[in-house]
Amino acid sequence: YNLGTALLAADSLAAAAELLQRVATARLGEDPEGELRFRALFNLGLANLRRGLAAQGDEAAAPLRVALAAYKRALIMRPGDLDAKWNYE
Repeated sequence: YNLGTALLAADSLAAAAELLQRVATARLGEDPEGELRFRALFNLGLANLRRGLAAQGDEAAAPLRVALAAYKRALIMRPGDLDAKWNYE
């Protein structure tokens, strides 16, 4: 997770998205409240949102779909999260 968010901050979006996807789908026994999974999903959405917004034409569709799916999963976990709602919209 930490490496994924560092890559996101450094604009290495594809590498960040790959790592954050792995965290978001991993079995996280030490995350009973789902905090790590939620953060991974949020940042996965952000990485793909930024990738999609930077892309041109048809190349934008796939990362934007992944961003929507990640934010939707995050919102299912925490329906009241305003940042996730904003990014999803």
